[in-house]
Amino acid sequence: MEGENRVYLLGRPNDGAYSLGFPNMYARGILFGSMILELGDTCLAVNENTGMACSVEFKVKGYFSGTYNAIAGRVRKGAVDVGEISGKWSNQMYYTNLQTGERRELFDVDKSPIMPKTCLPEDKQEKHESRRLWSQLTAAIKNKDMEAATEAKSAIENEQRQQAHKRDELGITHEPRFFKVQPDGRWIPKIHIPEDPVEAEKCVQHWIWGPHPEF
Repeated sequence: MEGENRVYLLGRPNDGAYSLGFPNMYARGILFGSMILELGDTCLAVNENTGMACSVEFKVKGYFSGTYNAIAGRVRKGAVDVGEISGKWSNQMYYTNLQTGERRELFDVDKSPIMPKTCLPEDKQEKHESRRLWSQLTAAIKNKDMEAATEAKSAIENEQRQQAHKRDELGITHEPRFFKVQPDGRWIPKIHIPEDPVEAEKCVQHWIWGPHPEF
């Protein structure tokens, strides 16, 4: 999948950015059987400051063998392999130290708390927030009304085309609210996060929910 995430660890500010790629997603069983979504192919996690890198293969199940959601990865320090990643991304994942042979649990989905999703009622959300913007489409899909779903989807897309055409006529360049593009094509957030965790949380909350122009 195209694109990448850049993650900064507040507890390790000297590390700088971790660049994370994405696996691809495949839909199986569209024509027959039950539809299953799988993650496949290889993605990279790289830290240029530390020289650490990890290549993770998301394995898709074969027709006659294999299992769902399996992963296999190699961790490198410069040009030297230092560890292996194994397990399932939907269950347990493990890290093996290649120098000592020690194997430890890296992540366990079942032991990890699920953070509850909280959001405002739709009538208090901004005009273009996803739940409000796509509410009619969502309701139509839940009701299995594909005609109404198509109409709701087309109405939003047509409005977006009209807005883009209007901006072109007025010579207005659309400026995203949260991100700005760099000369190398990367998009970065319009925010500087303080090192103090408490202040960082306040900064992010204000960035997302603070005063802003209507878009």
